[in-house]
Parts: sequence; C-alpha cells; structure tokens
Amino acid sequence: MKSALVIINPVSPNLPARRQLREAAAWLKAQDWRADWAFTRWAGEATAIARRAVGEGRDLVVVCGGDGTINEAINGLAGSQTPLAVIPAGTANVWAKEVGLPRRPLDALQVALYGQARRMDLGRAGGAGAGQEGRYFFLMAGVGLDGRWR
Repeated sequence: MKSALVIINPVSPNLPARRQLREAAAWLKAQDWRADWAFTRWAGEATAIARRAVGEGRDLVVVCGGDGTINEAINGLAGSQTPLAVIPAGTANVWAKEVGLPRRPLDALQVALYGQARRMDLGRAGGAGAGQEGRYFFLMAGVGLDGRWR
C-alpha cells in the first residue's frame, strides 16, 4: 500500500468543501493508498510537515492550499525524490491555473495518480552568507515591499 500525506491549510480561501475532501479521501483509499491528513496551524508549518513526510518515506505529498502553502511544502521537499501533488485552493492559486489543474479535489488527485509526472526547476533566493538557509521558489519571487509582506 502506498502512503500519502495531505497537507491542508484550513484558513486558505476557496478551500474545497469537507464533503469533497472526504470524497477524495475515500477515492484514495479505493486506489490502495493510505492517506494521513495534516492541518497547518501557522505560517511556515507546511515546510516542517513536508520535511517530516520525506523522512517517513512517504510516496506522495499532497497540498490543499494556495501558492503560499505550496511554496512552503516545496521548501520541505526540495532535494528529495518525494513528489508533490496539489489540490487547488487559496486566493488565486496562480500556479495551479498555469498548469491546468482541476479545482475539484477528486479530479486533482486523479491527475496526481494517473497523470504524467513532471520535474520542476526551483529558484533559490538568499542563503549566500554563513548561517543563512535561503528559500526555494517555484513561480515567482518578490523584492522590496512585496518580498517583506507575508
């Protein structure tokens, strides 16, 4: 049985209805996947959750959130072989729109399990000095006021 960890940002705008998430969970189980669900409680927590999933040897990390939550998860997955899937939520979820992901959770999971996997280049900002870790980004990076706002 394969194992997935689903990271959900519960305060993400446009979060799918619980009924749709339960339907998606049942479908995953019917596909012989064990899925555990982790709800973020603060900004940045998705990075730690994704990093934990890598350490646990999960076969897949699924993010249900917007671009910010996806970015956090990517920072926990970078450098690993653990794939990322996305159930779109968030204010706009620009990345999910750009790659054509369906918004309905069940449809997004079907793409994740039976669609074509793609490698994705990441950019990295910061981390040039001693003791600085830096951050990965996948869609865009901002500087000035945009870069300071969270």
